[in-house]
Amino acid sequence: MIVRFSLVLLLVFVCSAASRAQPAWTEYRTQDGGYRVEFPGSPQVSDVILQTSVGPVPQRVAMFLSQDDALIFSVANNPIDADDPQAVLRASRDAQVADGTLREDNELDLLGMPGRRSVIDKRGENGQPISLVVVQGIKGKQYYQLICVSAPGQENSPRIQRFLKSFARASR
Repeated sequence: MIVRFSLVLLLVFVCSAASRAQPAWTEYRTQDGGYRVEFPGSPQVSDVILQTSVGPVPQRVAMFLSQDDALIFSVANNPIDADDPQAVLRASRDAQVADGTLREDNELDLLGMPGRRSVIDKRGENGQPISLVVVQGIKGKQYYQLICVSAPGQENSPRIQRFLKSFARASR
């Protein structure tokens, strides 16, 4: 009886310690407040200019880096009218696949906008194998992108899935 009670107390202690050790997820909203995503901590936010074949493209990037993965959300102003949004998304995917292997690629409806989900295997800057899960969508001139970088086999981890599933329309 005492052993069972001690095991129950130990289990309660371990579970409560584990729940305290979970990171506090932080909501990030797009500048216009229309969309939101959650990070497992406070993301670093920066504005960058991408040099593309259609000219410079301003992009806001929110990024959370850890030892296990990198979670990235970006919004760019698409400089071209997308008569065929999937063609634009495929071109973006192809640029990301450079020097890598496209393992999965699917069109999807991303909150009512044309979207794609791709899984890409490549080598990181240090030569180590990495996997990228890229979810992208276009609404008007806005180009949204969620990128998860992890070790191969970790692309479906609960943390990455929570990040991807947290992308939603923000209530105003």
